[in-house]
Amino acid sequence: MIISKTPYRVDLIGDGTDLGSFCRRERGCIINAAIKKYIYIIINKSKDDKITIISEENIEIADNVEEVKNSRIREAMKLTGVTKGITLYSIAEAPVGTGLGGSSSFTVGILNALHAYKGEHPDKKELAEEACKIEIDILKEPIGKQDQYAAAFGGFNRMEFFGKDVKVSSLGLENETLSKIEETMMMFYLGGSRKTSNILSEQNERIKDNLEVFNSLLNMRNLADQMFIECDSNCEVRFGEYLKKNWAIKKGLVGGINNPIIENYCALALSLGVYGAKLSGAGGSGFLIVSASKEKQNIIKENFKNLEFHEFKIDYTGSQIIYSDEKEFENKVERNFPKLKGVAFDLEGTVVDLERFHHNAHLEVCRAVGLNISLTEAIEKIPHFVGGPDNKIMEDIRNLGYTSKSVEEMIEMDSKLYEKELMSTPMILPRPGFLEFLDKLKKTGIKYSIGSLTDTKWAVYILEKSGLMHPFDTNSIVLREHVFNLKPSPDVYLKTAQRMGISPEEQIVFEDSPNGAKAAVNAGSRVIAMPIYYKNQEVTRRLKEVGILEIFPDWDCDKLMQLIGGLK
Repeated sequence: MIISKTPYRVDLIGDGTDLGSFCRRERGCIINAAIKKYIYIIINKSKDDKITIISEENIEIADNVEEVKNSRIREAMKLTGVTKGITLYSIAEAPVGTGLGGSSSFTVGILNALHAYKGEHPDKKELAEEACKIEIDILKEPIGKQDQYAAAFGGFNRMEFFGKDVKVSSLGLENETLSKIEETMMMFYLGGSRKTSNILSEQNERIKDNLEVFNSLLNMRNLADQMFIECDSNCEVRFGEYLKKNWAIKKGLVGGINNPIIENYCALALSLGVYGAKLSGAGGSGFLIVSASKEKQNIIKENFKNLEFHEFKIDYTGSQIIYSDEKEFENKVERNFPKLKGVAFDLEGTVVDLERFHHNAHLEVCRAVGLNISLTEAIEKIPHFVGGPDNKIMEDIRNLGYTSKSVEEMIEMDSKLYEKELMSTPMILPRPGFLEFLDKLKKTGIKYSIGSLTDTKWAVYILEKSGLMHPFDTNSIVLREHVFNLKPSPDVYLKTAQRMGISPEEQIVFEDSPNGAKAAVNAGSRVIAMPIYYKNQEVTRRLKEVGILEIFPDWDCDKLMQLIGGLK
């Protein structure tokens, strides 16, 4: 069984500037928040090849994927390759068509669950882009990309849209400030629902041929930019004021966004002294967002008592897998994998602990782009921080920071910092217990290899300085120059298996990072995790999501040999 949990979102300022008809001509910018309202997707293996889809409103049974009527589920199954033999349940905490981006949250949640069902774990950007591909490219929906990215990433963010490209930047506010903003925000459900595509289709057309509508969106984009600049420790009042300014522009874009009910409630809220109010989503119905001081909130609730009140709480995780039946995975390993014939080792982090050099360099780059965070915060907030690859780490840092530097410039800075630390260290040693384990492994007759995607020059330097070049056959060492794609692509571990003359299913891989473990799983191999930061819950959570066999905090020779012996 797999369960995914995916948040809804509230768009606050700049909404609509992610539409292709606008952001292909001008940069779009939206400030939005993922909120603690969720859609849950549960996937179970069926007893036969039929596809069963169960929601609160409907049950659908299909003989094959092409017969699935729910277009999002159908296309997600085709995209992920899970095309038969599942039962899928969906549970939603908010009705459809209420301005919280629920349709895209549904798509992201389905994709995440289907990937996990296959043992795959795409990163947040990959999830968001796959959802965009389904909704915009395949289903031709007249929508933008903010909903998919908000659902996948979570958080309180500024999102910028450059044609098809999206940049997600945290607002960088302290926890105390975020709590103040949450306390001032109120959500009221107006009831009803609407078909988003009708409003957005008209809006798309008017953007193309109506200069006034286009300029209105420019003004909304500029409000989002200005609010981002003004984010500080006392910005909760300004957020409300910008909501009011944004709604004043948005409600006049096209017919159907505003109506007498919405207008009356907004006017009532303003008459009660709120900072601001607006409708979330495309318009017509849904949730009214009100920003007001704590002192005003009781009187507002009293006057809005015929509406359903909801708290505004920010979700910072985005779509996640909250349950995966690990026992089922273990049973599958025992049934489907052949006997063990080879072992592949990642180098940095797994065999030699040089992670501090990388992480010191990454944190220095963070500071250079205005992002002052601790190592623990970096591991939690930057998905690729442990294990890379470097371009993904720098993209993550750039999205969170404030810089005009390109990713390439940041990679160059990071590399120089790492190389300086590496060259200055007087001694490089394998992690305690590794050489003892390797010596015992040799006596079993099991083959072994190293697969390192560290730059070849530095991988050779590390192997030579640590004395590890000697115990390994040169032909069994796979370096960066030997493969085309970086982790999480499986190339490096397909190559280690090839060098040992075995199939990937016949090797077990020792890895320290979630990204590296994912590469091994994608190759079809079993994985034992040896993380440096084994006490960090975020690192261990990500490793478990990938589908590793077990986590070891160190090279415990006896226990590891016992495990290896059971797989031979």
